[in-house]
Parts: sequence; structure tokens; C-alpha cells
Amino acid sequence: MGGPSIERGESSGDIWTPWEFIRAVEAKFGPIAIDLAARGPQSAKAARWITPEEDSLKQDWTALLNGGLGWDNCPYSNIAPWARYHAEHWKRGAKTLLLVPASVGANWYWDYVEPFATTYSVGRMVFDNCFSRKTGELVTTVYPKDLILCHYGENPSGGLKRWLWREQVVDIATTQVASVGGE
Repeated sequence: MGGPSIERGESSGDIWTPWEFIRAVEAKFGPIAIDLAARGPQSAKAARWITPEEDSLKQDWTALLNGGLGWDNCPYSNIAPWARYHAEHWKRGAKTLLLVPASVGANWYWDYVEPFATTYSVGRMVFDNCFSRKTGELVTTVYPKDLILCHYGENPSGGLKRWLWREQVVDIATTQVASVGGE
């Protein structure tokens, strides 16, 4: 179920969000309780995950999360049903994160993100486990579109905010080194 391709139809579709980004996300928003769109244990970003066979869009996220935080790097080929499901579960009290291309002109963005989520521009990144369908080689180039992280939390603020998450990763590393060295 994982996300992006460098060119339409080029990647294998089993794309993993980089752990560096996930560490920054957890530092900002708290621990991820469930990965809502994992293909299996290798791609999951939490101890619990929903597989394609379990069909995340047929699950009750609010009950599964039970107050925890859900993570979603859904398939980028059809974002609308995923964004709609995030909005529906936000109305029922679920807290989730959705990482998608910054398609702020798309209907799904205006219908299911803008009214319900605080949206952060997170720039571009290199995804893990991205292999070309054409050559079979590992793709190590940056995904060619800016990405947004949609936080369906308690108080959506609307509008797009910039989050320089890479700077936060440096701060986390510095803090961890300082605290380990000080003990």
C-alpha cells in the first residue's frame, strides 16, 4: 500500500517512509500507535499496522487507535478515499497523520484536508525501498514533488504551515548526544 513513485508507474509501489522523518514526526506529535497503510513488518512505522489484506478503509480507526496516533503514507495513485477517511474519523475523535504530495489544488485537499487538518509543508525526500519497475534498481533520487503532512488533531488551524523537520532531526540528535554524554 505504500506511496510514491518517481515517475508514474515507475516504482514498485512498496515504498517506505524514511525513519529519519518518522523520528521527527514522533518528536513533534508523539508516538505512532498504528500504521494505517503498511505492507508488512518491514514497512510498518509502528508496532501495530493494517495490511492491504485487512483493508484499512474498512476498519474503524477511532476504535483501533483508542486515543493513540495513526500514521498513513497511503498509495498516491488514489488519495481522495484516504483523505475522506481521515476526515470522517477526525469527526469521531481520531488523531491521524497523512503524508501525501502537496496537491493543494485537488478537490480531495479542499474537501477533506483543509477543513479538518493542520497542514505542514515538509518539502521533498528520498523514500526507502523504492525500486524501479523498469530496471529493478534502487531509486535514490528525491521524490519530485513537495509533500505535505496533514495532522488531523484536536484543533485544525487550516492553511499551510512550513515545517523544517530536518532541522528538528539535528536538534534531536544533538539533544540525545548531550544527554548521553552528561550521564
